[in-house]
Amino acid sequence: METNDKTYDFILVGGGIYSCCMYYYLKKHNPEIKILIIEKGNKLGGCIQTETHNNNVIYELGANVFKLCNNSYKLIKDLNLCDQIAIINKGLVRYISYENKLYPLYLSFLGYIYFPLISFTNKIKLIYKILFKKYKHVNSYHYDISIKNYMKENFDSQHYQYLLLPLIYGSSGGHGDISALSFLSRNLKLVHNNKNSLRIWNEKIKTIDNDIISKSSLTNFNNNNSMNVKKCSQSSCASTEYDDNVTVLNHADTNHNEHGHNRKNTYTTENSDINTNANTIASVPILKPVSITTPAHKQTPYKRLNKNVDERNKQPFFENGKPNQYKQNFVLSIIGYSLKIIRNVFFSINYTIYKYFPMLYSNIGNKFLQRIEEEEKKKYIGKTVSLNYGLYEFIRHLKKHIHENDISANTELNYIEKNMKNNIWTCNINKNNTKTNIYSKNIILTVNSKMCANILRKILPTQIKNNLEQFSYSSLMTANIYFNKEDITIPKNLFGLLSAEQNAHILGCFYANNMFTNRCENNKILLTLYIRDTNIPSDNNDEQLKKTILNNLKSILPINNDAKPTILNVTKWKDILPAYSENYENKLKEFLNELENPQYQNLFVDAGWITGTSISDRISSAMELSDYIIKKKY
Repeated sequence: METNDKTYDFILVGGGIYSCCMYYYLKKHNPEIKILIIEKGNKLGGCIQTETHNNNVIYELGANVFKLCNNSYKLIKDLNLCDQIAIINKGLVRYISYENKLYPLYLSFLGYIYFPLISFTNKIKLIYKILFKKYKHVNSYHYDISIKNYMKENFDSQHYQYLLLPLIYGSSGGHGDISALSFLSRNLKLVHNNKNSLRIWNEKIKTIDNDIISKSSLTNFNNNNSMNVKKCSQSSCASTEYDDNVTVLNHADTNHNEHGHNRKNTYTTENSDINTNANTIASVPILKPVSITTPAHKQTPYKRLNKNVDERNKQPFFENGKPNQYKQNFVLSIIGYSLKIIRNVFFSINYTIYKYFPMLYSNIGNKFLQRIEEEEKKKYIGKTVSLNYGLYEFIRHLKKHIHENDISANTELNYIEKNMKNNIWTCNINKNNTKTNIYSKNIILTVNSKMCANILRKILPTQIKNNLEQFSYSSLMTANIYFNKEDITIPKNLFGLLSAEQNAHILGCFYANNMFTNRCENNKILLTLYIRDTNIPSDNNDEQLKKTILNNLKSILPINNDAKPTILNVTKWKDILPAYSENYENKLKEFLNELENPQYQNLFVDAGWITGTSISDRISSAMELSDYIIKKKY
């Protein structure tokens, strides 16, 4: 076995978009760090793969679209890809396929009300239960209930079969036994997951920030304490009488120093949470001032006069203060709202002129530019998008920032071990049938749980390793095919369809060149089909495969004159999507808790089965982990 004595700062295992983003973010912070990406395949990209046919057909082998969020938009902007964003036409409609018919599902309240597969009575019941919270929240279960049983117990089976089952097919390729908590929080993002957050690195960043604030508060508290004690020692406060359990941190105002001997100030303590304004932390008592009134016969005439003036000044406040304050607040709110409207109108006029006549704006202020950027961002955030020439443009532009020598393709990681003396990870890899040891200070695993269990088999407890191996996944096939327009009958407003059949072969499809007009010639209909892999024998040849796909497709879309499609590509994706089996969240929590132990220091595990499978999830989590590493180490 060969040995490579070079020690990397980071080894990223898996060459998908996550690792490409991690490389980009880490190098952006520190170009000098040494990073190696290990990829089992022959190129980067993972499930993002775009192909072309005859230079006029663009199709995706894996992911087709994603919903843009702030972090994914920021990456697109950094990579200068904003002009390539392709937004799906709002007029396109999702369809549900059931018993050889297509039912439109409009994404609106009225669209839901008119959706024919669910009875009106069940719709009213669901709306009532949600509005008045007449259902059991998924987080309140002490056991991991399946989404099928959860819907039957709290709502009805129609909503499960005709709405949720198609979404399960579309997002994970799974079945009704999928965990309700996992599906609703991870795939649909409708509820907060109380067991495992998808934003695990953000929570760790908050912990670091809180520690910094606490240390800063403690330092400021000690500094103020020492300064105030020093001041007190130089004044008459040093001779004032105090209780044994009381501390003095300040003294009389300088304006009243000449009367300090007529006044006593003491302090009692009370516990509180962090108070950054007072520069204190929870573990340090907060000092509460208690005034001891000086008897009237001991007050000087000057003091009594000022006291009477103060009382006269306070009286109108208590009598008329609240009404006056309400009036003042109301007037100020009206003025503020009016000014906001005026500013928005003024900006809209300026923005419109700037769009069409930018040459008129030679000197633009930063605030105006920031506002323009916010307005531009609003066009995209939350929209379902792709890129004009396919999603692989992400990888192409990220690869421009990745040095060729920092990629080890056709390489498999066998296992990792840690040298506790020097805190360095040993990685045993297999490349070109040769096993080699390489070394790194940090390891980031982005592979699925089964691969993760195998790589960590020498260091993980047996039970946790077994749990990772038992997590279930869906294997899918994608088939890209096209027909001549006259050969198939298809709704003109079709975005895509999902099946509501219990044992569907074709789980769903996208009408690709209806979503993005540049993907294919106008006289063609380009479809991307998603097929459950177990339904097609692995030993099928091309003709058998074509026949099987065509027979399944006929039950969904009418094909005219027995026309046969042109099959561009069929890709098998093994264990591509987590199916979130029973007790998934608890077992995942055990694994994540195990990684908190000292022996796993500088080992990071982040993949779709932990922090979300969508492209925006992967980009966001990579950005957050890089921020966490930078905060922690630098």
